[in-house]
Amino acid sequence: EEGIRDMETLLARFEADGTDFLDGNPKRLLPDLYYLGDFNGAAIYGFFASSKFFLVDAPGGPGLKKFVQARLEQLGLKPAEPAAVLLTSCGAEATAGLKELVEQGHAPVVGSPRGLDVIRASCPVGTVILPAEELSNRGWFKVTPIPLRGRGLAPVAYLLSWAGKTVLFSGRIPIRVKDETWAELFPEISKSRETTADYLISVNRLGDLRPDLWLPAVATDGRNANLYDSEWEEIIADNYRAGHTALMSPR
Repeated sequence: EEGIRDMETLLARFEADGTDFLDGNPKRLLPDLYYLGDFNGAAIYGFFASSKFFLVDAPGGPGLKKFVQARLEQLGLKPAEPAAVLLTSCGAEATAGLKELVEQGHAPVVGSPRGLDVIRASCPVGTVILPAEELSNRGWFKVTPIPLRGRGLAPVAYLLSWAGKTVLFSGRIPIRVKDETWAELFPEISKSRETTADYLISVNRLGDLRPDLWLPAVATDGRNANLYDSEWEEIIADNYRAGHTALMSPR
């Protein structure tokens, strides 16, 4: 009986929210909000607001623009040039395909103020570079940038209110803690006690958000973008434990 109730709950959620698995297949998550699939190991997200198209991160290197256009067409949408690229990090993991996008489409680039000098140096002269804090002033959509530390170059998350839901683009903080993701995370956050402490602070900062949809930079195991019950609290707790393990490890 318990199994039947669980299945009924699951089916009701899929009926209400859709089967929004981040499994490499492009799909509509919410009205005008799309998961375009994975490009060279990184999840690609895009959305339309104020009659403009916005892209989250520019990972994967050359070919990203062609990938995005092809996936939009696969979803039955017209090809669109990004009106802006929102970076969750200013490091190579989020920017390897940025130069191609900027050179061909002249899209403004949004990122953390702490990393904009790096982005400015890698983009063509004249590229519009916006601090994440100024994004909401553009009036394109309602967004709250959340500055982070502890992993990557100048990470930042974006919290959007969208179609009655709360959507979080979080980059690579936090993660779903598994053997393979932990093996990648541990060397990064255990470089110094300051780095580990920064990661713990970032995880704690995100813990209070309780998003309805979580859209990380790497979609582990094709999990559902929708979060239910205590899933977010469990993800945060796992990352907090991971941070404490790194904090207690010998340097």
